[in-house]
Amino acid sequence: MRAYRIALAVLVLTAAPLFGAPDVAGLAGEDEKVRFELSGSVDGKAESESALVAALAGENATAAKMARQTLFELVQRVAGGPDADAVAAALAAELDKHNLAARREICHLLSYLGTSPSAVQAVAAKLADKDLREDARMALTGMAGAQATAALVAALASADEPFKVAIINGLGEKGDPTAVGPLVELTASDRTEIRQAAWQALARLASPDALNAFKQAVQEKKDPFVIGLLFDYADALLSAGRLQEADVVLKLRAEAGPLDELDQCRMMRAHARLGTPDSISIIMRGLNEKNPRLRGAAYEAAAILPGTEVTRLITQKMIAAQGAEKIELLELLGKRGRQMDDRTVMLMYMAMLDKDDAVKVACIRAMQEAEITATLPTLLNLVRGPAGPVADAAEQALSRLSDPSVTSEVIQTLQSSTPEGKARLLRVLGNRQDPAALSVAMNAAHDPEAMVREAALRCLGRLAAEEAYETLLAAFDAPPGPERDAAEEAMSRLTSDLITARLLSGYFDCSERQKPSLLRVLAGRPLAAIEALLLSEMTSPDEAIREAAVTGLGRRGTPAAAEALLAAAKAGPPKITEEALSGYLNIAATIEFKDPAQAASMYVEVLKSSTRPDLKQKALGCLSRVGDPAVEDHLAVATALMSDEKLGDTACLAVVAMARRMSDSRKDTAIDLLKKVLDKSGNRDVKRIAAKRLQELGVAVDPAVAE
Repeated sequence: MRAYRIALAVLVLTAAPLFGAPDVAGLAGEDEKVRFELSGSVDGKAESESALVAALAGENATAAKMARQTLFELVQRVAGGPDADAVAAALAAELDKHNLAARREICHLLSYLGTSPSAVQAVAAKLADKDLREDARMALTGMAGAQATAALVAALASADEPFKVAIINGLGEKGDPTAVGPLVELTASDRTEIRQAAWQALARLASPDALNAFKQAVQEKKDPFVIGLLFDYADALLSAGRLQEADVVLKLRAEAGPLDELDQCRMMRAHARLGTPDSISIIMRGLNEKNPRLRGAAYEAAAILPGTEVTRLITQKMIAAQGAEKIELLELLGKRGRQMDDRTVMLMYMAMLDKDDAVKVACIRAMQEAEITATLPTLLNLVRGPAGPVADAAEQALSRLSDPSVTSEVIQTLQSSTPEGKARLLRVLGNRQDPAALSVAMNAAHDPEAMVREAALRCLGRLAAEEAYETLLAAFDAPPGPERDAAEEAMSRLTSDLITARLLSGYFDCSERQKPSLLRVLAGRPLAAIEALLLSEMTSPDEAIREAAVTGLGRRGTPAAAEALLAAAKAGPPKITEEALSGYLNIAATIEFKDPAQAASMYVEVLKSSTRPDLKQKALGCLSRVGDPAVEDHLAVATALMSDEKLGDTACLAVVAMARRMSDSRKDTAIDLLKKVLDKSGNRDVKRIAAKRLQELGVAVDPAVAE
């Protein structure tokens, strides 16, 4: 409110000559308290609106924008209140004083004051103004209350045909049932556009008063256009809660003539909202349709039909079905959610006894979607059973059921399970992310079975509990493999500053086996101290520690580490060399935009030093973007790889890219290189690019190659 008053004060100041308030000069002063108090003295008064409208219509774009915003806030604030009519009257007084843009804006502002007689009268008067009539129509359409409707209806008598159609559309949009009588009269018009617009508006009004008109039109078959609107009319009635009238309209449409495919789909959707016994019968028959679109519409409708009795009917149908139909019906039952009773659940559960695993899976998923926990013991048995789609579906269901009691049941079952079952149940606990599972997972991290320990560590990672720090740190002592990977992943999820500080401070007290894991976890955290640690450990006598440090530095991509990574690459051994070159390549990509020449030389270094095809492939691709053909190394290293079985096409593409960048003085060299590409490359796209460049250089080539 304070900001509004200050904005208002500024705008009044720009328009002060219009009303010459003696204290307005104070609004320009430096005393904010004075400005605030003076702005309050004009807030909401007629002279204030006059000044604001003047600013709105003025040439100062900034003042006009602020005036528009301030007036909008004002009408929003007073709408429906005791001051609405006074504000509306003040705005209405300005409606004929300004340019067209300002007058249109005033109409828009008055539309928010529809309960005010002054607003309705002022806007209604402009329905005869050809410049403002559409703005007035839209404003009245947006106004609540019968007065605005009456104004629109009154304007119908004198409006030309296009504007009459627009008014009729506005009455339909307003939805005021008081317009039914005039609209029904217009359905007898001899002008097609007016007649059809009137029927369309009536279909939107959701008024039972129009029902007789629709009945008569359909029965007398005078206007086939009406038949196509019956579903719209039924939808409007259903949305208004007029179910009995909607039922009459749907029956009227069924009797009016044959239904095409779209009509049948709309009929089923409408009956789903109606929910009468006849509606249920229609939709249940639709479930047997051979036409996939009709059957789909029936399934969609059946999913929202209310009542447990409907669920029972669908369940009985499911029991008698086979194969794909049974699976579809189970999916439908899942969508019906909690509209089930105990008897229905037991009937549905019978599908779990089916010999077809696909049916069992569908039943489990339906139980999950419907949030049914009555079959929890069965799910727990299945998840501990043989691996396969049924066990996977049971695991997913246990993971997603929202009932908190599921966690306690899983924990109790865990103790008596096989190692395979324990691993699955720990995955369930991790997926549920229930803190109640923390102590169980920490204990399981010390299980004799490796698969159980791994699952427990991954569960701790999903729980992201800092209490697991010591347990995860101890797991870093495990030999390389899934268990240690799980511990590292879990520790990576503990991202608080406290955990980072503990990892750093405890690093030198850890065992040599733990340090590589610690470095890998720390590498992703943005602290300068971590980078310093990684750099220092690149010279460690322990190869695993050196490799972890190199990998971590490479992933961080800090340009300052490039020299150290290159030194590590040259020192070896081969595994560290490739890790270091991978990080070196990553850094080159990060500096490419700022220093393309330096990046290009780094790409060349990778091409010369690496034995990994994937790194060479990436380096060649990067070199094609920034390689300078004037630098001998850039072109030579790419040219040398043109005959390589795995890298040839990428090398050819890099050569083409550099040949295209050659100056006119090196035209002959470029032509020779491009001809070599045509000879060496087996890739049609690469050949086409080279051939097109040769054509640009005036060399004749086979047109088929260049196309």
